[in-house]
Amino acid sequence: MKITPSSISLVSFIRRHQWLVLILVLATWLLFFRTSHGDLLGDDALYSTRSIGMLDLAFTVIQPTPLQWYDAYPWWANLSWHDHPVLLFFIQHLSLSISPTEFFAKLPYALMTLGSVILMYVWTKGLFGKSIGLLAALLFTLDAHAIYLGRTALMESGVMFFILLTFCSWLAFVREKKYWWLFGLSLGLLLETKFTAFFVLPTLLVYTFIHARALFKEKRFYCAFALAMVVFLPVIIYNGMMYADRGHFALQFARLFHESSPWQLSGVNEFTIRNVSAFAQSIGQSVSFPYLFLFVTSLLYVFAYHRRLAAWPLLGLLFVTIEDLTISTKGLSSLFIPVIVAIAFHYGTLSWQRRYRFVTAGFLIAYLFLFTVNSNLLVSPSGRAGWWHDNGGQRNYGAAQLNQYLDTLEATVPDLGRFDQYDVLKIRKPSLHKYLLANIVDPDKRDVLNMKKIIVFDQNILWFSQVWLFARRGFYHDLAIFSTIELPKEARALFSPETVYFIRATEFAPLDPSWKQSQSPGQWEAPLLAAGLTPVLIARDDGGIAFKVYTITDPAIIVGYGFLRQ
Repeated sequence: MKITPSSISLVSFIRRHQWLVLILVLATWLLFFRTSHGDLLGDDALYSTRSIGMLDLAFTVIQPTPLQWYDAYPWWANLSWHDHPVLLFFIQHLSLSISPTEFFAKLPYALMTLGSVILMYVWTKGLFGKSIGLLAALLFTLDAHAIYLGRTALMESGVMFFILLTFCSWLAFVREKKYWWLFGLSLGLLLETKFTAFFVLPTLLVYTFIHARALFKEKRFYCAFALAMVVFLPVIIYNGMMYADRGHFALQFARLFHESSPWQLSGVNEFTIRNVSAFAQSIGQSVSFPYLFLFVTSLLYVFAYHRRLAAWPLLGLLFVTIEDLTISTKGLSSLFIPVIVAIAFHYGTLSWQRRYRFVTAGFLIAYLFLFTVNSNLLVSPSGRAGWWHDNGGQRNYGAAQLNQYLDTLEATVPDLGRFDQYDVLKIRKPSLHKYLLANIVDPDKRDVLNMKKIIVFDQNILWFSQVWLFARRGFYHDLAIFSTIELPKEARALFSPETVYFIRATEFAPLDPSWKQSQSPGQWEAPLLAAGLTPVLIARDDGGIAFKVYTITDPAIIVGYGFLRQ
């Protein structure tokens, strides 16, 4: 084997940073082990569906978008979206361009979580030294909530990455003013992730006022913020154009300022006991009780003995808490940055004897490892919630397995029915034209050709899962796919299917909270059971049958559903 300078430098780097490398290996295993088995059950299902085609469409009537308002998609609507900036959507779009699967939907966020481990080390090392930096990186890796976010396609892990990138670049700028551009660029990108990241601005400004006041006299300090605003300029233009044309800002700002808008969303909350209770409940569902106790004691220790250095965790905690109490507890993920800093600094500066520190560190690391594995990697967590696992974690309810079945069905049944339900929207934006059916001539005409094989799914399935499993295929693949409630009656008069694939959800599937109130899917299944049809069974990881897929080819049954005209 030929030894090259690059291989020598790599070996040298690993030797110098062997503990960090081991932490990254552990983080990689925690993030990627069976990650594709986790279902997309919330906003991650909607975000992933939209990212595939860079599509600003919420698939619901309560959140209309410019794509639905304008016959010709306006130029400014490409600069941002109605609810969030586009940076994280674009990053996920690049990943999903490889393959539109659960794994590639989560891949960028898993990689950004790995990057966050490195950035946590770089930042805390720069503040407090190498040993505390390594401990902070390890604590971040063993944080069950951070790992959970890295195993989903939620934006919060991307926000954490850019927060830590901004903190690292700020530290570099404070020490060497030539890095003003890096700080400005990082801050601008952070603001382009999600609007809840704005809490970083007061944290930085207040810390600068307390401990680095001389920066306010530094020209490059203002140049950095000017650069950040240039990076954020597309969102500013988008909101200005929307206000000029529609009389309100984009969704999050309309909510912030209590504007009248078509989105039917409440404004920013006031401080109430109810908010405090919801905030405390969110923390209790995301953190182990011993870990929470350790954080409180660490924060008290830092504040009592190292007040100057306590500014970072204290300010971060203050502004994240305000955000969570007034806007949304989704920002709770950012709370764990000051939590980890406080604990790492507390333990790293204690004057215990070395052997006691190693013993207690061993117990802490072992406990956090078991807690994180139990919360995120096991099929069914064991033990008492709050002590041995959290109430979050990635779960499998069979949606990932159903998605694989549908992929196989598309690949093996090439003559599945096609029905473009979204052609009017696609024609409005040039980048969406590629998703139009090739045989569409008149955009106002629905395609009713090749409808011999259609898919009908149980309307009781969780709405977010419906978006990822079915609406995604309806929009991007133009499949003739309908729920048991939305199958258009006018369509029944236009086509006569020869095969119907009916997907029935069981009590083990991801279900809408009101699923027991709807009897329609059961009425669909009754004649199938009477006819003795044997369905394909879709099982969850724990063996529970989540879905039953019936292939209906009997004309008598299809006539009974009203598809065939008699």
